[in-house]
Amino acid sequence: MFKPFVERCLEGSAKPSEIDTWVDAWHECAADSEGLTLDQYLGFTEQEGAIWARYPMKLDEILERRRHQRQPA
Repeated sequence: MFKPFVERCLEGSAKPSEIDTWVDAWHECAADSEGLTLDQYLGFTEQEGAIWARYPMKLDEILERRRHQRQPA
């Protein structure tokens, strides 16, 4: 089952530094990327994708926000 980049980062099976490899795979039409936008493939919301596209250094902040959202209240 396909898991996007963000999900894999949150579970520890991918590193934030690997994002360029994921982007390259999407551009090369990786089998699991068919029909997905880049944001979907990476696991970003539209807003997160727009932030990351403009400010790539905010990736850690995006991931930290997601980690916080996943924690039980």
